[in-house]
Amino acid sequence: MAAVNRGGLLYARFGPNGVGVGMLLIGIAMAAIGLVWARYGGPSRAQRG
Repeated sequence: MAAVNRGGLLYARFGPNGVGVGMLLIGIAMAAIGLVWARYGGPSRAQRG
């Protein structure tokens, strides 16, 4: 529900472009966190490295 409400607020404030940019930024942030975690904190990579 929180994600839907947040999307609604973004849409109300910035319109469709705001929602797209918000989704893009969230996606980039999640990808960056995933890469850092996989590189430094991932259990599968740490043993091999």
